[in-house]
Amino acid sequence: MQSQLQSMMMQSNQSNPQQPRVCPYAFQTGDILLYNTTKYWYSRLIERFTSSDYSHVSIVLHRPMWLDPSLCEEEYYVLESGSERFPDAVSGEIKFGVQVCPMSKVWAEYASQGYGHLYVRRIRFLHQNGPGALMDGIKAAYEKVNGCPYDLNPCDWINCYFDETKTLPQIEASSQHDQKTTSFWCSALMSFVLVMSGFLDKAVPWTVITPHDFSAYCKPQRLAFQGCSYDPDLKLC
Repeated sequence: MQSQLQSMMMQSNQSNPQQPRVCPYAFQTGDILLYNTTKYWYSRLIERFTSSDYSHVSIVLHRPMWLDPSLCEEEYYVLESGSERFPDAVSGEIKFGVQVCPMSKVWAEYASQGYGHLYVRRIRFLHQNGPGALMDGIKAAYEKVNGCPYDLNPCDWINCYFDETKTLPQIEASSQHDQKTTSFWCSALMSFVLVMSGFLDKAVPWTVITPHDFSAYCKPQRLAFQGCSYDPDLKLC
């Protein structure tokens, strides 16, 4: 009887499309994930608003116990600003803003639960001290932004829309409010992290950077990486 019950449970798990699948890819800290989300209307709105296939972006953390000792249960996590159905991996709280998420949960949503498609841009460091500098920058940035909410300020969204075709020097010359540290949307957080790490110029107006800016196919290319390069967008699932 027990063996029959176990067999039935295994068959149920195998047929359940909600069961997470293990991500088969290897990553390193600094790899960028780009999200083409089709499940939610607001994700499609962001894509339309920014003339992009991407509505979200996050950065990969590999074995990030250097960021917080509690991040030891999985090999990969992502740092992002957004909303998830599961708790932040550090605080255990549901957040709408800056948070750390287990990669396994993100992968399950996109690989087997119909959320859309995931892409990666792999980081290539140009100097031996690059990985250490990035980890130091991520730690410094996280200390400043941990607990910050998602940026819902309509003025920032409007500025982002009208600045979409401007070069970064044009934006920098016209505004004094494009480096907010009190709230972040996803691409603003990624830009801030890379500025803090020294991989983007300090003058980058991170508040008006979009997920599309992180694509290799963004025209014009507005983000000029320093001390690293990124491979073109590669579809994962």
